[in-house]
Amino acid sequence: PSPAPATTTAATPTACLKAAYLYYETIWSQPAPHLLASMMRSDHEEHDYVWGPDEPLAGIPAMAAHINSTHAKYPGLRFTLMSVSVAPVPAGGLAPTGSTWAVMVQWRASATASSAAGSMAGAALTHGISSLVFDVEGRLARTDVYRVGYAW
Repeated sequence: PSPAPATTTAATPTACLKAAYLYYETIWSQPAPHLLASMMRSDHEEHDYVWGPDEPLAGIPAMAAHINSTHAKYPGLRFTLMSVSVAPVPAGGLAPTGSTWAVMVQWRASATASSAAGSMAGAALTHGISSLVFDVEGRLARTDVYRVGYAW
């Protein structure tokens, strides 16, 4: 499958960092999954090494559904970014051109309301580190999630 139409022209460290903040602070935390198409490849894969190591989420519709279902389980879900860094990387089958970037994000998730798992108001649900790999056009191509498995 081909990538979704690009809204960026080339990957730069600054653009990839901004996209990582958009992904967690807006798309995940508001939630605003309708914005995924503006920054994510249509063939994006998310690999969650705690809950789904053998079954990656593939494509924008699967990610949007995952974001919506997670918010249904954990009302008021918010991500706080603790540390963010970027480096050039040949990853996920993408050409090592020097324009392919990985953003490493250390994050903490909390909820502001009760959830199916019990009262989680203001409590940390989980925390982890994610690797977000951006292609040469600055589109999110792959996400690898490593997190503590409690409360999800």
